Amino acid sequence: MSLYGPSRPEWPGKIKGYPVPTKEYRDERRKEKIKREKAVLHSMENALDGDVSDLTPVELMRLKGAIEYSKKLINLLEENDK
Repeated sequence: MSLYGPSRPEWPGKIKGYPVPTKEYRDERRKEKIKREKAVLHSMENALDGDVSDLTPVELMRLKGAIEYSKKLINLLEENDK
């Protein structure tokens, strides 16, 4: 491990700390995350709509829980996108 890095007092550079991302960059990353989460949600909902007879009750409960969590996460990300 190096003793030198932008956040360390030993850093010889003029600028201390790491770059702060712009609002535009953060917004773009949030939009990409929303898109990925919606794709995962769609896949899980399709799996639930399909044949789930091979799933145990615990697996089915976990799938439903993951779907609900994904919906909440998407809603939270979209609220912060406004």
